[in-house]
Amino acid sequence: MEKFDLHHYRAIRKERKKRGLPVAELKVVLEDHELLGKQVYDTDKQKYYIVESVQKHWLMGWYILLLLRDKEDSHGLRVWENISSGNETIIDLEKVNKETLKFT
Repeated sequence: MEKFDLHHYRAIRKERKKRGLPVAELKVVLEDHELLGKQVYDTDKQKYYIVESVQKHWLMGWYILLLLRDKEDSHGLRVWENISSGNETIIDLEKVNKETLKFT
């Protein structure tokens, strides 16, 4: 399998923007996703969060990202579902988060 060159990819996107050529969106907010507004418990941190935003992001393919906020207004991002990303970090984070995040 060929290695994905993220630096090169970003340079091409930047140049395309500069030339006024079309560039695909890398983030799409999913305003009607079923997890939006749901409560989730993080078994690692032993804290409850509310899903404040659900987004579809692109990095070597698409994945679902959750923006979580706790009662102290602290927030964090979690990879929830890998749709098509070949990025090892995304793949690993999905596995970890599926184990540690429990919807109530």
